[in-house]
Amino acid sequence: MIIRNDWPTFLGKMWQRILSLSGRPRVVQILLISLLSTVLLSLMIALFREWDKVTNWLQCLTARLLLEAFAVYTLALTLAVLVWYLIMHRLSGTTDVKIHLRVYCVTNLARRLPGILWHVVG
Repeated sequence: MIIRNDWPTFLGKMWQRILSLSGRPRVVQILLISLLSTVLLSLMIALFREWDKVTNWLQCLTARLLLEAFAVYTLALTLAVLVWYLIMHRLSGTTDVKIHLRVYCVTNLARRLPGILWHVVG
């Protein structure tokens, strides 16, 4: 495990790399910007509509509850990635855990977007 002292710089560079539009066809640039805008707009609308529920939920939030949720989710994610790795290793023969971890996490994030299309595409 690599320990980084420059997390803000590292995360900034990763964010720029993710959103980098240079060198991509104009149609792809427009689609990426449209998709990102649509997702952010839908999240803002949902947050605005449910603001009273969000504030009630934030009042109940404690550090202990956050730590418990983090521990349980980390364990669940580890087990899911392990099972994913074993299945993909058996089917494809690829032994690189980083590739399997990345694919699983990206498709898991895509599942949270509105609509089933993004999860299927991932």
